[in-house]
Amino acid sequence: MLGTLTCTRSDALAAGASFPAIAIAVSVDSDAPSSLLNVAVVSGGNDSDPNNNDDDDPVTVTSTAPPAPQVPVPVDARWALMLMVLAFLALAARQSRRSL
Repeated sequence: MLGTLTCTRSDALAAGASFPAIAIAVSVDSDAPSSLLNVAVVSGGNDSDPNNNDDDDPVTVTSTAPPAPQVPVPVDARWALMLMVLAFLALAARQSRRSL
């Protein structure tokens, strides 16, 4: 479990305005539960309604395992070459019979 993180600003927020979003990147353990709850609390200033200073956000943890590497399929072209040679020989034999 991650401890408390703090983000502090020294400038005032005007009524009805908002600050830019705060993004936090985390690494989740492979044995983390499938559902987590992020909680945010704000405080300070001349807040006239302290009852709206917190929020929570349920998060579903999904696996983002890297895709399996592509494995090249070995191709033995000798059989294809032999097949082409046999096909050309058969065509040549057929042509030589027609010309007789």
